[in-house]
Amino acid sequence: MQLLTLILTLIIGYLSKVFHYLKPEFSKVLLRYVFYLGFPALTFYSIINMKLSLGDGWVILANILITVFTLHFSRFLGEKLGFKDGDLGSFMASSTILNYSVIYVFAYKIFGDLGLFYMALFTFGHTISALTYGYYLLKKYHSGHEKSIGELIIEVVTIPLVLSVVFGVVGNLIGFKLEGPLKELIFLIGESSIPVVLIALGLMINVKKISNVALASVLLRVIGGAIIGFIISQLLPLNEIQKWIVIIGSMAPTGFMAAVYAESENLNLQAAVDSISASIPLSLIVLSLLDLVGKLLGWFG
Repeated sequence: MQLLTLILTLIIGYLSKVFHYLKPEFSKVLLRYVFYLGFPALTFYSIINMKLSLGDGWVILANILITVFTLHFSRFLGEKLGFKDGDLGSFMASSTILNYSVIYVFAYKIFGDLGLFYMALFTFGHTISALTYGYYLLKKYHSGHEKSIGELIIEVVTIPLVLSVVFGVVGNLIGFKLEGPLKELIFLIGESSIPVVLIALGLMINVKKISNVALASVLLRVIGGAIIGFIISQLLPLNEIQKWIVIIGSMAPTGFMAAVYAESENLNLQAAVDSISASIPLSLIVLSLLDLVGKLLGWFG
């Protein structure tokens, strides 16, 4: 989805609330559809059709390391800032989960098809780690009641999103091909999740104010992400284009799944929505400046 289309769909959702076509409460129903049906179908379809090779594994590993580090660092920082329970869980999710749309645009703009390929690998690493380990941490610390590790693992590995990752990877490795009506059905349900989640977020956008939780998560997601991405890119054996892809990808705005997680786990949903809407313009500004300066100084070769 093009960036302008994404923004316009958000605006349509917001205007639907302003003109009382849809109630803000309806967003929870939409987000549940996305969590249990839309995103699992989209994730499975994407992974099953991706060309994976061992030689590109460092790009995937880069995002896994970034995701795991950000999850734990955001928990540490959130506790220092005094965030508790739902606020802390929302801060962790909003600081960690990526919006792929913006970074795909810049990867292609700067590096063309090769940039898109590497960014697909980078986001695949995020899909693996954020939908499994990330969701596990959020349930462990912020589900509202204590559960054993075994209960948490069973709960996490049986949710549709995680199953879509597992089945997608296994299917990809054994060469399984989607064909006929099944392929069309999974594609249709998966594609529907994008406009649905954008409309849902538009219904919840609050342009009057932004909470401290959202503000802190936006800064950590974009600015902190750039620093973390730069460090990781220097530690792994990546080529120059791969290093820039890791840095660009780490500056992504907060992903829609932050709101989906917040709704499903009773976290601070409004803070997650505020983080999503506020991080998009910040990410656009920072990445545009990087693109401009990088080309002027010849950083991209």
